[in-house]
Amino acid sequence: LGRKISTNTLTPLGVKQTTAKEFRSSWSRRPFQYSGAINLDIAFVVIDILGDLVGVNSPGSRREGCEAMNRKVRMIDPTCGSGSFLGVALKVWGKEHDVDLDLVGVDSNPKCSIGTARNLKRIFLRDNIPQVKDGKEIWELILTPSAKATIFTGDSTSLIPLLGEEKFDCGVAN
Repeated sequence: LGRKISTNTLTPLGVKQTTAKEFRSSWSRRPFQYSGAINLDIAFVVIDILGDLVGVNSPGSRREGCEAMNRKVRMIDPTCGSGSFLGVALKVWGKEHDVDLDLVGVDSNPKCSIGTARNLKRIFLRDNIPQVKDGKEIWELILTPSAKATIFTGDSTSLIPLLGEEKFDCGVAN
């Protein structure tokens, strides 16, 4: 949990890479706070376990025999709330393991989907531009050159046509 990635270095977009402690501090000051948000320590553990299962974590970790690491992961959080799982996945997989990420967050509560987009934008940079697709409001956030998050408002099952044909590598919810 206290893994440290290079300090005082910049990503290609100019975002300072941080330690897990600095990320926790920044996340605690996110603009949208949600009472049902998962504890951040638990989110780190869950994302670490998922990383082992989908082959993101480095070879020699708990997933023995993993010679070729998975370099692209598509993850869905069908009850994204404030975006904790999405933020931790981006921090751990995208910044520490340099994995291409396609993160999808869905929440039936518009406050939560808007809040998730605001939180990810504040922590990870770039503008979010709301779009309307098939009557649903969608936020596409390009967070790093190799990571994007798409946030939907609506019931997860009603959004199946919008999620595309590509399958998800993993899903997470609380």
